[in-house]
Amino acid sequence: MKVFVLFCVVLLAVAVVSAKKAKPTEEDKPKSLKKVVKECQRNEATKVDNAVLKKIKKHKPVDIPDNYGDHKLCILKGIGFINENGTVNEDNLKKRVTKKAEEGDDVNAIVTECKDPGKTAQETAIKIDTCLNKHSIDL
Repeated sequence: MKVFVLFCVVLLAVAVVSAKKAKPTEEDKPKSLKKVVKECQRNEATKVDNAVLKKIKKHKPVDIPDNYGDHKLCILKGIGFINENGTVNEDNLKKRVTKKAEEGDDVNAIVTECKDPGKTAQETAIKIDTCLNKHSIDL
């Protein structure tokens, strides 16, 4: 009987430890777009005037600021579309396109088109954003 109780206690301890390890940390959890935008807007290097962003979103003529590529890169890194080394995270991009695409859209074709890298990480971020907008895929 003592062996059985001891076995149950050990089994319970192992279950608790593994459950704690299985919980994602804050770093593992994807950040919300809203939170990422706020973080990027707090940084002077990546901040873009809200009036400019509204005009861009509405496809109105506007002078694009020099740091717009850095702004987009900050956002797309924050939501996991671009890795820290500047390469496209195709898996995360595909998940978002799959989630946001309309019925009948060819998800693989959209991802293939949108993952096309630019010469710099900033250019890649702008290309991804432009491509997703072209296909009506919201971040």
